[in-house]
Amino acid sequence: GVEDALRVAEFAGNVDAAKSLRLDALNALSEWMKPGELDRVVGRYRPLPERTASTVTDALMPVLTELLTDRDQDVQSKAMELTRQIGITIPADALLALAKDKKSPPGLKIEALRGLQNQKHPKLPELLNAAFDDSEVDVRIAALTILAKLNPKQAFVAVRKVLVDERQSVEVKQTAIALLAGDLTSKESDELLDKMLVSFESASPGLQLDLAEAAAARKLKGPVPDFTYTLEGGDAVRGKEIFINHLGAQCIRCHKLKKGKGSDIGPNLESIGRRRERESLLESLTHPQKEISKGYGTITLTLNDGSFVAGQFRKEENGIVEIRDAEKKVTKVKVGNIKERTPVVSTMPPMGLILEKREVRDLIEFLSTLRSDK
Repeated sequence: GVEDALRVAEFAGNVDAAKSLRLDALNALSEWMKPGELDRVVGRYRPLPERTASTVTDALMPVLTELLTDRDQDVQSKAMELTRQIGITIPADALLALAKDKKSPPGLKIEALRGLQNQKHPKLPELLNAAFDDSEVDVRIAALTILAKLNPKQAFVAVRKVLVDERQSVEVKQTAIALLAGDLTSKESDELLDKMLVSFESASPGLQLDLAEAAAARKLKGPVPDFTYTLEGGDAVRGKEIFINHLGAQCIRCHKLKKGKGSDIGPNLESIGRRRERESLLESLTHPQKEISKGYGTITLTLNDGSFVAGQFRKEENGIVEIRDAEKKVTKVKVGNIKERTPVVSTMPPMGLILEKREVRDLIEFLSTLRSDK
């Protein structure tokens, strides 16, 4: 109801609350009209009925001015994104000022451009052209995406320039390739993709997955999208989000990212990027059974008296096998008392069966940044 949404909105406007929780409150409001089927806190199946946008609007209006002028730029950007989602119109003059201001943070500038897009403002094309030269990659990506909706022919010209411009980042070129296979599909787009596929092997490694997927989407002759193309070109920020919050992968339930926090089921990953090459990370993600980290993996022992001991295999030394159960209780078994034992099995499922290739690419990029030397 409105009172419930109002409490969430008031919390989002509380400048003394933690930033991460304020952003989560705004995110909850963005999903208010059509909530997910999983409980936001405990992850259990708990479907809720759809609600009207007016519920969020009524709750947001009392704190909207404060949110849009908040001292934290991320809160400002998220609040503006929310107003766009629920249809609250921000004056065009304010949006124009934000879009033109070189000091505007990237997130706020992007939301200003999207707001002007919703309003079909006549000055938007001019602003998009200026945005192509913005120093921030995210702004350039947003400008390209918006232009593809606004003027496909002009966007195709921009995409073609982006793909041959050595100064453009991999992220912008990835967006350009995705647009050729999506919003900008045409005979000319397919011809451009065909030309790039001819020189696929010499293409930037960070673009090979994008090209292979574009070829598959357009049914063009090209390599089959494969996990071998996920080693480069990922986004570490998205990868961290997958690691912590992906309901299928649930990486954080088995691993720590630093001492003291997380789980001991799997190895601590705080320095994995320093210890392992990307190829090794990919193998661990897609074929976890191939090489199990020492001290991890599960085993079942059948003892001579017919009883069983099962749990995490810790080590075998001096004729003693150590097993640790879910409660972290360690059981020591003499080898002479063991009748049979199963192979050590990784508790980690193959991520290639759970995550999309792009998600694996992002996860590899994130893991490669974990280089603690402590």
